[in-house]
Amino acid sequence: MAVRYIYTGATAVGRSAYRGLSRKGFTLNWFVVVAVAIYFYFRGRSGGSPFNDYSKNPETPYDATNVTISQQKAEIYARQLLSAMDGVGTDEPTIENIIDNLKTADDYKLVHVEFGSKPYNGFGLPSDTIFSDPEDFPKKNLVEWLHSEISLIHNPILFNKIKRLVNAAGFVFSN
Repeated sequence: MAVRYIYTGATAVGRSAYRGLSRKGFTLNWFVVVAVAIYFYFRGRSGGSPFNDYSKNPETPYDATNVTISQQKAEIYARQLLSAMDGVGTDEPTIENIIDNLKTADDYKLVHVEFGSKPYNGFGLPSDTIFSDPEDFPKKNLVEWLHSEISLIHNPILFNKIKRLVNAAGFVFSN
């Protein structure tokens, strides 16, 4: 019985608030316009894509004579890796395919340079939503992203492939 009175009271308050806003000219249409404007304001603040907002890692030296992929291919791999790890879930088949295509440690270093440092929120949500600013999250390089996304327990084969490649490149990738 008490629930019925609460529901009736809440409905009455809601109707009253809507009538009050409608009389003042603030209808649902205006609410939608304001919400869309706020969305685009924050979307513009974040730059729309975390890939373009942050610098590359020029401090990672690689031997150009030992690289088997082009600079363009490394940039494509870096974008694909970010896409595979950013947001809800991790696209492990894409990551494994890219790791398999990196034949040398210098190939990995080149992709690492192209990946740069990206904001990582660790909650499985894209880092450039309207509710968050990418600057609020710590920037992580490719080694840190991979270590945060790939688990030894969940996928030991992929974890060990990444570990061999990253360690050969001179980075630390541990259990």
